[in-house]
Amino acid sequence: MQVLVPQKIEQESSVKDPTKIIETSGDSVHQIFRTTTLKSHRIFAQQLSWVYLFSEELINENNFDLVINQFIRDNETRRGSLVFMTSEKPGDLLKINDDGQPASSTLYDISRNTKSTIRMLKPASLGDISSAMQNNVSFAVPKVGVDQGKLMLDGASIIKNRRFLTNISPLAVQSYNLLTGDGEGGVIEFEYDHSIYSFEIFKLKHNIETNKTASGKISI
Repeated sequence: MQVLVPQKIEQESSVKDPTKIIETSGDSVHQIFRTTTLKSHRIFAQQLSWVYLFSEELINENNFDLVINQFIRDNETRRGSLVFMTSEKPGDLLKINDDGQPASSTLYDISRNTKSTIRMLKPASLGDISSAMQNNVSFAVPKVGVDQGKLMLDGASIIKNRRFLTNISPLAVQSYNLLTGDGEGGVIEFEYDHSIYSFEIFKLKHNIETNKTASGKISI
């Protein structure tokens, strides 16, 4: 858990990270947050949470709904809070700061760059995930990675039947955005006649038609 410490903000610029990392464990999410009070006098306020970062291992061993039900059912939780997945240890990623900016703030800011790159999945909120699970459909969550000591969004994690299924690359996310029309902008590159070309996207429209053959096969 990464908590903002107001006193650190007021100090001089020598303080590189104005946050405090609190690590704890428990048999349930509810218990985990309650036991943080054994290690810090700062009480966790869910209405102030912007980012949730889950490991693939956690979602692979537990149904996603069991993990986030505590947040979704709490009246004080921000349903617009963003959710991310990672194959790394979340605690290690939260210790990475970008010139004094906390990891949680970095992830929140990066996720808003969907108009600059089509290889980024649109942000997934607690509300989006809750709706997908209620309708029993699979969904994708932005995946967090590290490149040269910096946090980055590196493709997406696919959740099916409330469990982690697999990861897809940024290039696969690009294809997904083109297929669904979710892309908001970015640059697409392609090769033609032994030369590389690129064009910038400012707006997307998509239309999908399906046809069923006499043999019962469906084509798109």
